[in-house]
Amino acid sequence: MKYLILLISVVISGCAATKNKTNTAYQKKCYSVQYDAEAHQKGVFKTIYSPQLVNGIALAIEQLNHCGVEKARETVNALLPRAQMDWLLLASKRAEIESWWMANKWVEKGDTELAIQSGETWLEFTEQSHDPLIDKAMFIAYNFEGNEEKASEFAGYAFDTPEAAKAYRKQWEASFTQVEVGSQTSEMIYRESPVALKRIGPKYNEPGVIQLQFYVDVQGRATDVEVIESTSKGLSKSAVDALSGWRFLPAQDTEGNSIRSQIMKTQFVIE
Repeated sequence: MKYLILLISVVISGCAATKNKTNTAYQKKCYSVQYDAEAHQKGVFKTIYSPQLVNGIALAIEQLNHCGVEKARETVNALLPRAQMDWLLLASKRAEIESWWMANKWVEKGDTELAIQSGETWLEFTEQSHDPLIDKAMFIAYNFEGNEEKASEFAGYAFDTPEAAKAYRKQWEASFTQVEVGSQTSEMIYRESPVALKRIGPKYNEPGVIQLQFYVDVQGRATDVEVIESTSKGLSKSAVDALSGWRFLPAQDTEGNSIRSQIMKTQFVIE
């Protein structure tokens, strides 16, 4: 009889240990984002949203808080076909939940301004000063935008040494300057000409054609823009404004230092 009691005791103890282990794993938290689902369901904010949408958002935020950022992204995107009249709420929460992902994507595409906006949205949403999910992206974005104070701050979070940060910046630039030759890929030793990362078209609704000439400075921005030929003054203004938003990897000398480019030209055709 004593043996039977001992055996039962061990089994019960083992089950309790397993349960505690499971709860501990689930209770691991990365963030503490708050979401008042009840307020949205009861119309406290003047709009009553569907329980399906509100519960879906609550689940996504719970997943995010427990380190499941990818699962949270999947959950909120799965709600898109069902949003209907609740689109504004879903769009707002989706923008916040996905902002870490967008920060990295914008850096991949070379739009460092939007990367900073997305990264700052994520840090405000999660109430963090930094996050390993976006530290490298924020370093690249701030570095490219010339904000050395913020770039240095995020480099300190993301890299062990300044040399590692510089190597990562070089690797990022190489993703835009690699040249495919047959089945091989080679990297430019230095850039004789600027490489466009971000292009914006003129906000102009009438047909027209305009040619512009400009230089690219060491910060990767178009400067000394001049209109060579244009069909209208309105198009000229819109095109010059658009070109000011373009961003480039600047030209380099043979030592790899950024330099002002030779004269460049571009043309916009509005049909």
